[in-house]
Amino acid sequence: MKIYHFAACVLLFAFFLLPGCVVPQPPGHGSEFLLRSPITTRYYYLYLPAGYTPEKSWPMVLTLHGMKPFDNASAQAREWQETADQYGLIIVAPELFNSDLFMQYPLRTITSGVKIDEKNVMAILGYVAKRCHVDKSRIFATSWSSGGYLLHYIVNQYPNMFAGMCARGSCFNSGILSVKNARIMSKRGVPIMIYWGQNDILWIRSESQDAVEWYRKLGFKVRREIIKGRGHERLPDQAAAFFSKHTGIVSRVQQVELDTSGYVGLSPFTIDVSATLPKIPKKQYRDYNFQWSIDNKPQEQATGKAILFATIYTPGEHTIKVKVISPSGFTLHNQIKIRVLPALPKP
Repeated sequence: MKIYHFAACVLLFAFFLLPGCVVPQPPGHGSEFLLRSPITTRYYYLYLPAGYTPEKSWPMVLTLHGMKPFDNASAQAREWQETADQYGLIIVAPELFNSDLFMQYPLRTITSGVKIDEKNVMAILGYVAKRCHVDKSRIFATSWSSGGYLLHYIVNQYPNMFAGMCARGSCFNSGILSVKNARIMSKRGVPIMIYWGQNDILWIRSESQDAVEWYRKLGFKVRREIIKGRGHERLPDQAAAFFSKHTGIVSRVQQVELDTSGYVGLSPFTIDVSATLPKIPKKQYRDYNFQWSIDNKPQEQATGKAILFATIYTPGEHTIKVKVISPSGFTLHNQIKIRVLPALPKP
């Protein structure tokens, strides 16, 4: 593997990574915590998605940051929040020892920093899995940039643990991986996705392609994707969609939108109000329960009932509400107000 001069490496990373340092994804509506591992004393971020409840088990994603100071655990947690809400994912983003400007780059050997991070990551995952309601059959791993070295290494070291892996514009070196362990993963049918931006950093593209070829030689059905027009950027939604496809995670609607045939009318005012679930195909509405009310008085309540027809006689302002319950129990609310005017006097 080609070794890049340290100074040149820093300059190139600064040029390419600074645009990627910004977290363009909007914040989520769940709960984020900065915690310290009681076992290793290392810090990590834990994000519980909107609607999290201990009444069910949730899939969990380990996300490993790139080279500090261009990336860190906080940025990884932030970039995943909205996507975690959409798919109902617990996010764990540990602060890494190895991924910084002083790491061995490219990573050619299993350094002490790698071993420290391995111990820390596994301790954190075990701790979170015991204290949060984690579906242990759906633990995933992903990375960005230089965090890819650790991603491939950790998943490879624990071939029976992870349900899927996605390297996002990430580094790779097969020299630190076990072929024997990889074959165990291959027999399990662990899904792997590797993608990078069309205009990504040269060696990121090269090492990502190396990863694709290495895994395919060992029998993996690797999904390879090059994102057109994109550079070294944060794209967590691609990874979440991949995990969803292979393990039955259902994308959750983030909001319900309401539209009505009219907002103001004379008594008796007959209207229809329609509910729309953005990003959810219409045919899937049959899996959602719609509960309508007018002025807090229950109206129609049924699965797939995305339209309410109603006639309102009483003049004044009225509130029409809808509560939507997803197949996973996630609840959404919205409401609109309409005004009914007194009927015109009869001639």
